[in-house]
Amino acid sequence: YVISHTQLETRTLQLSVWHYDRFGHNSFLGEVEIPFDSWDFENQSDEWFMLQPKVEAVTDVGFQYKGELTVVLRYIPPDRNLMLPLGQFQGKKSFKKGKKGVSYMPSGGILEVLIKEAKNLTAVKSGGTSDTFVKGYLLPDDSKATKHKTPIIKKTVNPQWNHTFAFSGLNSRDIRNVCLELTVWDKESLSSNIFLGGVRLSTGNGVSNGKEVDWMDSQGEEQHLWQKMIDSPGAPVEGILMLRSSMGKRRL
Repeated sequence: YVISHTQLETRTLQLSVWHYDRFGHNSFLGEVEIPFDSWDFENQSDEWFMLQPKVEAVTDVGFQYKGELTVVLRYIPPDRNLMLPLGQFQGKKSFKKGKKGVSYMPSGGILEVLIKEAKNLTAVKSGGTSDTFVKGYLLPDDSKATKHKTPIIKKTVNPQWNHTFAFSGLNSRDIRNVCLELTVWDKESLSSNIFLGGVRLSTGNGVSNGKEVDWMDSQGEEQHLWQKMIDSPGAPVEGILMLRSSMGKRRL
């Protein structure tokens, strides 16, 4: 099968086993369904699955393919932060529990997010284009003080931003309790901007600082890329993420 890795996350592989009858009356023996949204494609070991009785296929009408977003993440721990030139951190926005603002002195670790590009976005303007930009928050802090935005790229559904967001004041514990929310929008001059899709990157365990929250819901490549960043401090990690068609309700 020829298919992109990001679209694989939306698919389920169905395998069925039959007894062959030379007279044409084959007998169904069982089947398995393997969803790829959480499948570890780097695991090369064999896996066994219990055959299940046949069930009626259910079409997932809630899924809509909204395109793909390419990002590069890098977490610089506090000890490595102090070894880098001060000028690299000027103007970077800080993440502080209960305190929000702009910090001109590096404090704690740094999360850098390079928004590279998107592909196959929804066209909402005449001529089959959109005027697109990306917004970023580091939840649970969703204040304007820590909001990031890319420039607007006009008249394309395959924009290239190459724009970096950065958040300071993050220690190793913080990075496991926050969620990076990125949403893609079409800019409208005379009406509200139009949501085109989004992603959430986190550990995906549903808990932030001991409290259950519904925005720590990363799955598949979102979760895998965030964990890869945690496991590779100081090193950039790149991933292509399938955009969600809805971000759902956040409980802060």
